[in-house]
Amino acid sequence: MLTGGLHLIIDGQTAVPLTVARVQRFLYHFPRLIGVRRITEPEVLSQKGGVCGIVIIAESHIAVHTRGTQVMADIFSCLGFDADQVLKAAKRLLGLVECRTRVIERLMPPPRAIETGLVEGRGGENDLQGKMDAVRTL
Repeated sequence: MLTGGLHLIIDGQTAVPLTVARVQRFLYHFPRLIGVRRITEPEVLSQKGGVCGIVIIAESHIAVHTRGTQVMADIFSCLGFDADQVLKAAKRLLGLVECRTRVIERLMPPPRAIETGLVEGRGGENDLQGKMDAVRTL
């Protein structure tokens, strides 16, 4: 299997609720700090009891959701990154006073398996790729 990148999941707590402006600044500046390219402007909005925001990066996405002082963040890059350094920067910039994290290494099958259809789950009624291919021909 080939690496498909890293996905850092952060569930944390702040001392005070994050504002729309703070999440906006985080999503605007954080990609550059961790060495990825932002390809959209951050989209951030206030929602009942919190804030949600996302920025698309060339390598995937960074998302933040809050509810009161709870913060849930996803950082995914298909190129991978130093999870410890990225976590340290996110904790500082978001003002996390405590957090729990998970790092998921995303895996991709070797290219030959994709080309030949030897990827687990392909074929039959639930063949998502087959359905996607059919839609593309419309």
